[in-house]
Order: sequence, then C-alpha cells, then structure tokens
Amino acid sequence: MKIVPISHIPGGGRYIFETPVDLKKGDVVKCDTSRGESIGFCLSDSFVVDGNVLDFICSGYGASVKNIKSVIGVYVYSKFDKEPVKDEIW
Repeated sequence: MKIVPISHIPGGGRYIFETPVDLKKGDVVKCDTSRGESIGFCLSDSFVVDGNVLDFICSGYGASVKNIKSVIGVYVYSKFDKEPVKDEIW
C-alpha cells in the first residue's frame, strides 16, 4: 500500500492516507475523511509499505489500518500569464 502522512488545513491534525499516485513533501491535496473532504499538505514524500510496517506506522498515528482513507486529488499551481486587472472599486 502506498501511503503519505497529511496535515489538515486548518487544525493541523496529522493522519495517514492511502494515495494512488506519487506525492512529494509539501504537495497540497484533497482527502476523503470520516468528516467529508478536507484539504491538507503532505508531511513527506509518499512511500510503499507492507502489512507489518503499516500496522506499526498506524499505531504511531493512533489509526487503524482498516479505516485508512484516501487522497482524492492534488492541487496544481498555475501561474497567470499577466497580472490580474484590479477592478475600479479597489
């Protein structure tokens, strides 16, 4: 299983999530949580673990392997070609 530790925004809670793609430390992602979808950032690069290591990591986070949720998306930075035009109200 490929996993990644995530810190949620806001609140800063740290949790383990399964990910279908490779992620890098600092990536901003959207996660499926028990309370709905949440935005967070990766605390490390994603990595693959086997069952015994996964159990050990989950115990450190107070998680259960059977309750691991998934990363469902990653945010991508897209720079504008030019400065945005300010409205006359500004």
